[in-house]
Order: sequence, then structure tokens, then C-alpha cells
Amino acid sequence: MNFFASLLILIQLTSARAEFSPYNAQVSDLDADQKKILFDIKADKKIIDENLYLDVSVLDKNSEIAIRESAIVNKNSAEIIEYKITNNQTRERGVVTVKDKIIIEYTDPENKTKTKEFAKPSRLVAPANFELWIIRNFELLKKEKSLSVDFLIWDRLETIKFKVTYMGEQSLDGENSQLFKMNIDNFLLAAFISPIKIWYKADMSEIKLYEGRVAVRKKNSSGKYDDLDGRVTYTYK
Repeated sequence: MNFFASLLILIQLTSARAEFSPYNAQVSDLDADQKKILFDIKADKKIIDENLYLDVSVLDKNSEIAIRESAIVNKNSAEIIEYKITNNQTRERGVVTVKDKIIIEYTDPENKTKTKEFAKPSRLVAPANFELWIIRNFELLKKEKSLSVDFLIWDRLETIKFKVTYMGEQSLDGENSQLFKMNIDNFLLAAFISPIKIWYKADMSEIKLYEGRVAVRKKNSSGKYDDLDGRVTYTYK
């Protein structure tokens, strides 16, 4: 095997490991002091057979779990197999199972549970798989520029159409990166949800920065939780 072939294999193996590396992240308020960290994220990943097992905890400033997520995602297709979430801020829980259909089991703050079943869309994206989905569809996004996806809104027991657009190479902290934008494809809801921006390393091996609506919420002066548009910065173990 010649040097260049060996180098290519090394690059491919390094990128494959990076896709599935555990990471930490920090969440700040996109519309306020971005140096003030509101939440820490710890994500563990492991590969078993063809699946990626993901376990994510969002911790508040007291190191208590605000949100806990776990998921099983096909590592090759980035398709969701199972997704579970416990939101301790709102006292809601959800279990999503994806086969030929999507089955969502939602438990509200009063501990009442309801289930909804509906057809599986061709491009299903959720917090559990969006990072890997963009990596797996990078070449198609470069070609088509924009792709329509159905984003899972588990606590509403539905999906909402988003448009993912490849914005090209951009400089981030002095380094080349790949920039993507997600816009909600619903003019009524678009007024309330700003576009999401996502930066990856130039070689698409890791997500670097996320800006937009996050699952965790910020407590206001009256003690209630408001939706948060956050800035999430990632570091890999």
C-alpha cells in the first residue's frame, strides 16, 4: 500500500471516530451576555453494531439535570430508531419509536400520558440525529443547496417542516468551517422562531457551533421558564 493510500485511510478513520466522539458543550444566551454560561451539556456516544447510542445531559449552574435525552440512531443512514427525553424544567417526558410509523408517547406535567401514531416522513430530523444527518447528507446539500426536512416536535406530538440550506464555507474564529441554516417552513410559526445556524469543521468531522432555539429554557425574574435562543459551543473529548 503506497503512502497516499495509507494517508487517505487514516483521514477516513479519523473522521469516522470524530463523528462518534463524546463531547461537552456550553450554552449561553444568544441575545444577552454570551460569556455567561447558563448550562453545560455532556454527551456520551457509543457504537453497537450499526447503531449509535447517544446519552445527553443538560446541567444547570447547580449541576442538576435540566434535560436528559437518550437515543438510538442508525450510524450509516442517521435515521432515528428510538428517542427518549425527560424535561425536568417543565416536568414533561417523551418516548419516540420510529419504525414504519412514528409513535410518540407524551407525559404531561400532571403525569397524564397520551399517544399519537402517524406516518414516517422520508426525512425525519430531531435533536438526536440532526448533527449526523447533516454529515450524511452533506454532498446532497452541496448539490441541491436546500433540503426540506420534518423536524420532530415531541411535546406537540407532531413534526414541522424546516428547510436546511448549505451556506458554503465561512470563517469561524479564524478557521474555515461549513455553515448551514435551518428555517422553519411555516409562515405563522416563523415569526416566533428565528433561523438556526450551525457551523461544522471544514472536513465535516465535528459540529463546532450552534445558534438558535434550544430545548432548555431560561428562568425569568418571576421564576417561570421562557424559551431560549442559545449559543452552543462544542468541545470534543
